Amino acid sequence: MVSNLSRRTFLAASAASIAALQAQGKRVPVGLLIYAVLADWKKDFNGTLSAVAQMGYDGVELTQYESWTPARGKEVRALLDSIKLKVFATHTEPEFFVPGDKMKGMIELNHILGTQSVCCVRGLRPRPPASATTRRQRLRSTPGRNSRTCCRRLPKP
Repeated sequence: MVSNLSRRTFLAASAASIAALQAQGKRVPVGLLIYAVLADWKKDFNGTLSAVAQMGYDGVELTQYESWTPARGKEVRALLDSIKLKVFATHTEPEFFVPGDKMKGMIELNHILGTQSVCCVRGLRPRPPASATTRRQRLRSTPGRNSRTCCRRLPKP
């Protein structure tokens, strides 16, 4: 069943839920998808992550990290540890979910980063091109089904 839940209603319900949990003495960690600040992140990697930490975020979902070497992953992990940010998730391209060397490298890198979940928001099967109008109609009618979100917890090393 698709609901006509507005963004405003969703945010209000989320805020109320967080307030209720905080009233019970529970703290809800909040993270930021780096894609939201991608232009800044590409210009000033360390500065952007430091700014995210200073804003009060507890963690991040990294994107465009797949080309990093294990050494780069260790550098990033050291930075994140120093500014007290966790990697809640990584936004990973579909080809890294196919068994083989790419998948092994992705898992190794996520273990280095201390990632809690690995997410893929695209399916492996290519879609035929559609007009912009058709895409908007599909997204409006069935947002959950079209995103094909797949998040998995990483196994312990």
